[in-house]
Amino acid sequence: MSLNDIDLSRTANGETDPLKMPGIKQGDVEPAPVNVSTTDQPLPPYIKVDCDVDEEITYPGCGCALMLGGIFLSNIADRTFLEYPAYAVIAAGALGVISRYFIDNFYVINTADRKIYYRRSVLGKTSIKFFCAPEDIYAVSAAGRHNSGKSGEWWDYRVVLIKTNGERIDFGNAKKADSPDEFNRTAKGMAAVLQCGYIECPAAHEMIVHKMDGRTKVFFHKK
Repeated sequence: MSLNDIDLSRTANGETDPLKMPGIKQGDVEPAPVNVSTTDQPLPPYIKVDCDVDEEITYPGCGCALMLGGIFLSNIADRTFLEYPAYAVIAAGALGVISRYFIDNFYVINTADRKIYYRRSVLGKTSIKFFCAPEDIYAVSAAGRHNSGKSGEWWDYRVVLIKTNGERIDFGNAKKADSPDEFNRTAKGMAAVLQCGYIECPAAHEMIVHKMDGRTKVFFHKK
């Protein structure tokens, strides 16, 4: 085996070392402390953070797929034994689409103790569970994502919560934008509420969160 056969971007445990990945420009970005005392207005007791989560996307998506499949099946059935199953598939798909209006999941920040809770409401059944404590939060930032399609290339950005264990949580819906400025302002305000670190997202960069040497590190990869 020669040196050319060794992947120098790999750490001893086999993980990719972001410091050696092509395109990494910023290195280890440390979060800047933001104090809640700098806010001009008193904070409400609770702040709702609404964003689409898996159930709110999966159920309607599966419903649309079932409806399309049922319509296709009904077209080829043409008064055969497949006709009634096709209607059943369409009905199941319609229920999946309608279920979106009976699902309402979001995060709630208790501004007094800065703890975050997750509220889940599905078909009228509501539950609230603890999500994370202030000491579990590493920083708030904005994260960009590069997209391409028939209409060309574009970027979308969203606010994200970075936990000390290296987990990245979507804390807002992704929106198409030319720059992350608006999302950076929202992330900075959120960091002020949570009294945690804030990391500014540069334009046209994708975020990489990595756990190295027992520490959470954030990098931005220029596309």
